[in-house]
Amino acid sequence: IYIKIALISLASFGAALIEPIRESYFFKLVPKKKEEKYYGPFLTSENIGNSVGTFLASSILFITSSYSKIFILSSFLMFFFAIFSLLLKKF
Repeated sequence: IYIKIALISLASFGAALIEPIRESYFFKLVPKKKEEKYYGPFLTSENIGNSVGTFLASSILFITSSYSKIFILSSFLMFFFAIFSLLLKKF
């Protein structure tokens, strides 16, 4: 049990480091004059993504009653947004 507690503690420590890194990367990319304009949408994007993802998965599950279709749709969406984000860097 001590090993499990130690692993959970290490995982929580690593997860706690992600938010400050994410925010510092945001401030590194956004110009100083536009920080106020984009900081609000940046903070709400995670909550909106969680809400939309939950709603989308639950509606697919309600319509089809199949977990495999949720994973297939999720993989297509991840692939689409990965390509979108790679193309977005060029602009």
